[in-house]
Amino acid sequence: AGGSTRQALQGLKGLCGCEALPPDLAQSLLARGVALWNMYGPTETTIWALIARVEGDKTTLGAPIRATQAWVLDASLNETPTGVPGELY
Repeated sequence: AGGSTRQALQGLKGLCGCEALPPDLAQSLLARGVALWNMYGPTETTIWALIARVEGDKTTLGAPIRATQAWVLDASLNETPTGVPGELY
């Protein structure tokens, strides 16, 4: 069954718009030949603001889509250095 599933999914483009793309799901889809994109945005508006193609074992929120900006800010609304947690604005 695994071969037929892989063949059926080959060429499929998957867009995941959720809070967090589970790494095991990402790896499972990639192993089946799915071109996978992780998309993120505020749930209140059901729009995507960030996008990243999922390749290998790294899943990120990605970069802002065209005409969009994004910052990660601390509690005082200062930009955080790369890799430092904060809130997405």
